[in-house]
Amino acid sequence: MEINVPYLGKIEMDKYVITCTSIHSSYSKFWKNYKRKYGFDVGKIDSLDTLLNELPIFPSSVLQKINPLDLIPSIYWHKNLVESVSSGTTGKPKKVYWHKDEIELMIKFATHCLTLQNFPRGEKWIGTETPNKVLKKFLRGTAKKLDGRFKGIEVDEKIVNAVKRAAEKGNIREMAKAYLPVIDKIGKSIEQGTTVYEDATLGLLLGGEVLGKYGLNQKIKGVLFGGVATSPENVHRLKEIYPNSKISGWYGNHFSGAAMYRPREGITLHYQSVFPLVIFTVRKKSDLREIVNYNERGVVVATKVSKYSLCSLELGDEATRTRPIQPFNWDAISDVTRLERSQMKEIEKQLYSRFLS
Repeated sequence: MEINVPYLGKIEMDKYVITCTSIHSSYSKFWKNYKRKYGFDVGKIDSLDTLLNELPIFPSSVLQKINPLDLIPSIYWHKNLVESVSSGTTGKPKKVYWHKDEIELMIKFATHCLTLQNFPRGEKWIGTETPNKVLKKFLRGTAKKLDGRFKGIEVDEKIVNAVKRAAEKGNIREMAKAYLPVIDKIGKSIEQGTTVYEDATLGLLLGGEVLGKYGLNQKIKGVLFGGVATSPENVHRLKEIYPNSKISGWYGNHFSGAAMYRPREGITLHYQSVFPLVIFTVRKKSDLREIVNYNERGVVVATKVSKYSLCSLELGDEATRTRPIQPFNWDAISDVTRLERSQMKEIEKQLYSRFLS
């Protein structure tokens, strides 16, 4: 069904939820098996409120234990599905599938609704290539929507591992040295007219320091960030390193997609999810059934709801629940940080005992 972003009201949203849950109740192997084993029927969910209050929340590790096709209604199997695999930086890689319509919605949301509205148009983009096919299509599709063209740089796995090892030691000089071959390629591309630079936040910081020595940072008109190194301090540093650039980026992973960054006075890192495809809620650590109040911190849960996807996952992060910016009428999140490993284990134990025992 057509989704009018971002002005979906309560009645339209409830109808959208009913359409999605009825399809998954009938055709999703995962939810049919879950009903048989636990007695919970997603087909009885008839509103957004019911969805957020009653849909089981799973730890992200559950994706390692199931066939990702089981989450897709059988009527959509092998029809325009795109594989999305996690980076593996926080554990064993996990896989899900996105439908091409979901990717198109994410591109539409990014280019028409948020900071990319004012991004430079008709420019050449450069970025590090990603093995994630959904992110790859998102970057190329977003650049195309803005009359630009994205070129990806292949990064050797040895370089990635060397940067990770240096990061674990906190050795910035060693990290920069390991990343230098990538920065060199980016610099040459900028010399040839590239003006939009996409990378993990850490890569942008390392690259900016080197590019700045040759004045190439001054030529950048647009910067797109993301990754675990994203913090208010680092985003502020990016604005200093790339003084002539529009700054944007996203929070999310292989499951939740790109929740776009939007500057907001008094809030350093504010993200709006691709609603209604992905809905972020912030939950109490002690009981993930309860959503925290505005301006309180808690655990981030992503609920993906469409004809092709229906699942709620705990993402291993914590954030502050934030009021939406008009014209958006759904919650945002801000200042996302990783949960401590011990906290993640406790939450995972809580979810397995509650929903998968």
